[in-house]
Amino acid sequence: MITLNNNETWKSNSAYNISSIHLIGAAISDRATSKNCPFGIAIDNIVNNFYNLYNPQDNILQGLYVKIENENPLGLLDLHKDEPFPSNYTEHNVMSEISSFRKTSGIYKPFVDNPVSRWGNNHSGYIGFRGIDGKLKDDVAINVIVGDWKTNNR
Repeated sequence: MITLNNNETWKSNSAYNISSIHLIGAAISDRATSKNCPFGIAIDNIVNNFYNLYNPQDNILQGLYVKIENENPLGLLDLHKDEPFPSNYTEHNVMSEISSFRKTSGIYKPFVDNPVSRWGNNHSGYIGFRGIDGKLKDDVAINVIVGDWKTNNR
């Protein structure tokens, strides 16, 4: 997005704008999308609607990201409140959308499923899951994304 924002064709013609972007469980700094940063400036300039779906109980972002990066992730805590928001920026707390059921990630590995113990505590569980019969059991946070698309495309 920063590269597109630096391209004069993209900057001078809004017909090239990206209609919408949804970040889910974003493993980037909680300041990265600020209007004071290159990524936030690009959001403001070339995206019509930008969404951050964050989850304050995200098990992976709480542990690994914070320990490795030594900063707060956008997908865990939303945009840092001291930072200015881009004009087209919306945040949704989706913790209550992310199921506490084991194996909702669709990845049947102990390192993913064992820590899942409460609502929101499943970084791999944002996109929904199907039962053994193949039928959708829960759309998790996808209904939020679809709702945003419907709102913006009426």
